[in-house]
Amino acid sequence: MPYTESSQAASDRPFIVTRYDPDIGGALTPKMPSSCIFATSDGKACRLAVDHLRKRKTGPCFPLTVVRCAEHGHAFTLYPRGHVPWGRRAVAPVDPDGELIRNGEVSWQGTLFEGALDAAHGMAWVRQAQWGSEAWWSSQGRLVEVALDVLGLGEEQSSGLRHKVAEALWVDTLVLLEQVRSIANDPGYRSRGLAVEAVLRQAEGADILRRLLVSGHLAGCWGPPLWWDTDRKVLRHLAFSRSGTDPPKAKATAAERPTISGRGPLPQNG
Repeated sequence: MPYTESSQAASDRPFIVTRYDPDIGGALTPKMPSSCIFATSDGKACRLAVDHLRKRKTGPCFPLTVVRCAEHGHAFTLYPRGHVPWGRRAVAPVDPDGELIRNGEVSWQGTLFEGALDAAHGMAWVRQAQWGSEAWWSSQGRLVEVALDVLGLGEEQSSGLRHKVAEALWVDTLVLLEQVRSIANDPGYRSRGLAVEAVLRQAEGADILRRLLVSGHLAGCWGPPLWWDTDRKVLRHLAFSRSGTDPPKAKATAAERPTISGRGPLPQNG
């Protein structure tokens, strides 16, 4: 299930992720990249300028900067680290550098994995309409399906895709296959949530945001993510296409994998 509300082409459209920092007046402004999503090897340098600000009611609840490239004649949005196009929720709870926010435990509340982690602990969202509630049962179901796809646990995903997603997440393919079998043996909403939780526990650690951006792209949930490296001043291609990834150089150690924020005792499956 694509994590978008746009056309199917959205899963093929590249997008740029950059750091947003407060300016002197407190407004969040992006670190500007030096090239655009349409840059090629034709030797022509991009000519970028701010086109306008895009207001947001969901996702990052602050205006996002839209940039236009005069050289290539296209405009595109700069997304803050942790967010993707048309995403209503963050991909991961990260700081401006894209690293997990850790205060003893990592809390995924407010991210696209929240619905699945609540399901893992038998916490069903509101089943009947209540004014002001955002935690609808139907929304939880959609978030669970998205989380499954991003982590290579989707029902219709091929074994080849699962292997590529596992590689992108720095997780053994066997972990994904075990959780897929668990869902097949017990297809309830809680078992699906437990499968998501199990994979996140294995994947948590260094560079988790970039790994999730790649896995979500491979699953067809969003386009190829381009990462503006503010230190090296270079636009990094985290994923080149759905058929391949930019392989990680190192693997997170067990010490770098904090536990997921606890949610109390586990009730009976629903």
